[in-house]
Amino acid sequence: MKTTAALTGVLSLLTLLPNIALATVDVSPAELAKRAIWSSCATWGSSVQGGYTAYQNLWGASAGTGSQCMELTSVSGTTFAWKTNWSWSGGSYNVKSYDNIAYNIATGIKVSTISSIPTSWTWSQTGTNPVNNVSYDLMTTATSDVNGSHTYEIMIWLAAFGGAGPISSSGSPVSTPTVAGRSWKLYDGYNGSMRVFSFVATSTITSFSADLMDFLKYLATNNGFNTGHYLTVLQAGTEPFTGSNVVLTTSSYTVSLKTGATASSSSSSRSTSRASSTSSAPSGGATSPVYGQCGGQGYTGPTVCAAGSTCKFSNTWYSQCLPN
Repeated sequence: MKTTAALTGVLSLLTLLPNIALATVDVSPAELAKRAIWSSCATWGSSVQGGYTAYQNLWGASAGTGSQCMELTSVSGTTFAWKTNWSWSGGSYNVKSYDNIAYNIATGIKVSTISSIPTSWTWSQTGTNPVNNVSYDLMTTATSDVNGSHTYEIMIWLAAFGGAGPISSSGSPVSTPTVAGRSWKLYDGYNGSMRVFSFVATSTITSFSADLMDFLKYLATNNGFNTGHYLTVLQAGTEPFTGSNVVLTTSSYTVSLKTGATASSSSSSRSTSRASSTSSAPSGGATSPVYGQCGGQGYTGPTVCAAGSTCKFSNTWYSQCLPN
């Protein structure tokens, strides 16, 4: 009787073991990566998906210490889900990377011929002390050559974490427009000879839907943006400075580009409140204000910073006056 009872107990335990094992199995990060459509932890990595490319782009990694990986988790038509995770330290004023999803442009598209750039982006972020933006990045050239020198960069920041700030000649917004139904602070500066406009959301936007042409039309109407130039870059991603175990997760992202109608700058009517600073190119002067530009290839403005700040090198094209 005792032997039978013991055997019954063993058989019962064996029956439960598969369920117990299932409940306690840990899946390694490497195994999880295998389940993704594509992943990369290299300095440079990319995956072409139809008319789009996922880029692992650690262009500024040498300015600090750390690592970053990108993972493309799903693609459904032109809708993408992806994530990037990083831990970066050192080089507090230097961008380390720009992991992104790019809309592939083989030949530049004249801005005046673009009728709309509809997009939507839903995302979330976790981590310790992140300093980064979550942003769209558009660039133009004077000709249709995608390898030509960039003339304008237009960034649309949906979030600025930990004090991250955009390129700016003055350190202050040049206007506070409402575009695509949202409130922004518009900054104007130069990265070398390329003029950089940055729309920074006044509060974090984790679910965004808009026509990016609204931003280009606003700039054409109010800030001298040349719609005769050609769009050659259209991306969405994040620029991290520092942070630990940060994970940016995009649950849904899509963008497309439509041509065939004239993108008239006068068709955009947006409310705006002008700041006292102007959107003109840097000019010579005694000092550059706190958060203003103070150096960089092609820069011709003041190189001495206002009291209480020091000119900090960011990259070949941009240095900024930052508080001591």
